[in-house]
Amino acid sequence: MENGTAMGRDRRFGGIVNSSTIKAMDRRAIFAWRKSLLRKPGCGPSHPVAEGKDWIRNQDRPSVRPRPRMGLRGAHFALAAALTFRNLFIMRQLLLIFALACAVTVTRAADNGRMTTNSIDLGKPGTLQVLLPHDWTLVHTNLGLPNNPPTVEFHAPTSTTVIRLSIYWDGFAGTNSSPGEADMLQIVSNVVTRQYLPISVEKTFEPEKFHGPGVSGVFARITDAGWTPVVKDEYPNLATGMFRAGNIWGNFDLLCFDRDGPQFKAGLAVMQSLRRKP
Repeated sequence: MENGTAMGRDRRFGGIVNSSTIKAMDRRAIFAWRKSLLRKPGCGPSHPVAEGKDWIRNQDRPSVRPRPRMGLRGAHFALAAALTFRNLFIMRQLLLIFALACAVTVTRAADNGRMTTNSIDLGKPGTLQVLLPHDWTLVHTNLGLPNNPPTVEFHAPTSTTVIRLSIYWDGFAGTNSSPGEADMLQIVSNVVTRQYLPISVEKTFEPEKFHGPGVSGVFARITDAGWTPVVKDEYPNLATGMFRAGNIWGNFDLLCFDRDGPQFKAGLAVMQSLRRKP
């Protein structure tokens, strides 16, 4: 019987085959079908069909090995390294600039700190000395005052601060004048009240004192209410007073563009440096 025997004729395969042969042929047909799927477009490493043995074998072949790519982390690291070197270069440049700026500042500070001793010879009464910054100038003037006392001016660069001195000494011009601190305070108060308060912003004043190693004095500060920058060689701030250095004394006007700023303080430091030469 054809269908009842283990060995029979199967027209599907054109010959006589047994059951094991049929099963083997069925497995080969299934395997061929799977291989055909691998050749279809769209099947790749991420495709669920591309998980068979052929794909795994192809990983060992140089011709089909995927080309390696640099990930974002690798690219970021390279960029960070480049930026690090660039930042180091910039930091070194900034440090060099900072060092040069400090050197220039120290040099300027040293120059600004240099003082020059200037002497004003008064003859028999002695010599009045003053310490001026190296870039200040001393100018002898003549204001046409009675008995022609010596008069000088100290000028800061561009005349931002100007100090005018009229110099006297004890017994000047055959008089018995020898004002002490109380006398100077009274004289300064009278002059300010009569001459400067009417044109001042403050309309009042407080007498102030100053001292140095070889000098003492009194002064008052006034702000000119009518000052205008249009008028040349005029100053809005005035400190007027008197000083004494040994037997030498006199009056002074300190003119500047600030009431209590660096210009005024520079001028006051000059006044505090006055002394009679030993």
